[in-house]
Amino acid sequence: YFSHFCAFNFVTTGFNGYSSLSCSDLFITNSKFYLHRGEISDSRIIDVTVTNDFVISFSDSLQVVYLISRAGYNTARLNLTVGGNLIVSGHNKGLFVTSMSSGEEIISIGNNINILGGKTRFNGYEIASSRGHDITGTIGGSILIADGSISLSTQKGISNWSIQGDFDQTGGFS
Repeated sequence: YFSHFCAFNFVTTGFNGYSSLSCSDLFITNSKFYLHRGEISDSRIIDVTVTNDFVISFSDSLQVVYLISRAGYNTARLNLTVGGNLIVSGHNKGLFVTSMSSGEEIISIGNNINILGGKTRFNGYEIASSRGHDITGTIGGSILIADGSISLSTQKGISNWSIQGDFDQTGGFS
């Protein structure tokens, strides 16, 4: 559980660091979480592997979760693998963004994506500095939306998703 976390924070463009995260379960509750805030120009891969469930719960509008948070000239690529479920809940203005960079994303979710609150954004965010890129995603289960919102591709680039189960929206936005 994290209350405020930043693994890497460096704003000058170049070959600035590497971040990776591997764990059994990842629970981020009532927090600000930035995995990689560095700007890199060599397209290195930021690996995030969660063996079981990745659960994010927001209690207010100021809470954010960024796996790659720098836009600019950042070319970092993201490999996100979640063996179980990706679950986002709580305050509808809490924000989860996979990557703001121009590097491609490869996303693999073993079971379901459950959106019960918050704003979930793959491929950037709805701001001018966010960089678009290609994204390839696979979901072994379903996308279930009851509240909050999800965008499977927020910026420019080619988006290719394979959903093995259903797309079930009973509330919220997609």
